[in-house]
Amino acid sequence: MSEHLTSLFLALGIFSVGFVSIGPNILAVIGTSMERGQKDGVALALGVGTGSGLWATFTVAGFSALTTA
Repeated sequence: MSEHLTSLFLALGIFSVGFVSIGPNILAVIGTSMERGQKDGVALALGVGTGSGLWATFTVAGFSALTTA
């Protein structure tokens, strides 16, 4: 198991860099905040963050299941 931790942390690191880079999700949050206000922008940001976090969790769980099998 410990030999796979390096790969998992590498994948998490790559995801983290992609998560904080400016992309369509960040532009959507900025646009929504400017057009509809801070409350709607924060709600969208929380939704994007939750969705991305779940996607990453499921990806790592699936990857670790594949490496275990």
